[in-house]
Amino acid sequence: MKKIGLKRGLALLLLLGIAVLALTGCVAGPTITDTSATGIRLVQPTGAFSATTTVEQYGVFYSKSRQAVVDVDASKTADVHQAAAIVNPEGATQITTYDSNTYNTGQATTITVDVGALTQGEMYYFRAYAIGHTNPGNVQYRVLYAVAGHATSSSDAYLKKIKASKGSLKPSFSKTKYSYTDTLAKGTSSTKITVTPDKSGSTVQLMVGIGSWSTATSKTISVSKGKSKTLWVKVTASNGTSKKTYKIVVKRKS
Repeated sequence: MKKIGLKRGLALLLLLGIAVLALTGCVAGPTITDTSATGIRLVQPTGAFSATTTVEQYGVFYSKSRQAVVDVDASKTADVHQAAAIVNPEGATQITTYDSNTYNTGQATTITVDVGALTQGEMYYFRAYAIGHTNPGNVQYRVLYAVAGHATSSSDAYLKKIKASKGSLKPSFSKTKYSYTDTLAKGTSSTKITVTPDKSGSTVQLMVGIGSWSTATSKTISVSKGKSKTLWVKVTASNGTSKKTYKIVVKRKS
């Protein structure tokens, strides 16, 4: 099978169980894992065929819009042998693979579909399908599986925003600037620092001084007159390897 290239080297594998309507099992959506090596892997629950079955086509619909894949409908078309005939009103991307394999009664199987052109750090929704017929008997079927969603991993470990509830934060924020100072008036004893990661899948950890790291996106810093404290912000991208550290010094005037 020829693989379609992914942006920034992502490789996405969809493993789906092909099943007739009389399959012993379910047509629930797949479980999902995401690693830097393989991108997204969707593993479709499988059951055993209740009759000798020939799979003619299988594939996946996917989109950034969940509703687009929810609205895919196989029940309104007459020709079960045409994947293109499946109603796809909102134009979800469709990957079709042609097959002619026959699976025996009681056999469970998984089938791999490669999907491409995905952007890092974005949420996508997927819906697998299968088309075929029993053999003998030529009972035709078309199966749509449940919708599953997952965010692609990203190497983006930047912050999008730093906000201080009190004081004056300098310099003006830029995600490629890693050191800031928040100066409080002498009558102000504390400020709340809130940070927002550039990508929602990133993990943010905070540490005051030489304390311990805690997973959070905000921290209230109290400072005595004429003193200062340092808030460290560590951002880990969703790929688990890319990291950035920001430094925010909170000073209080004497």
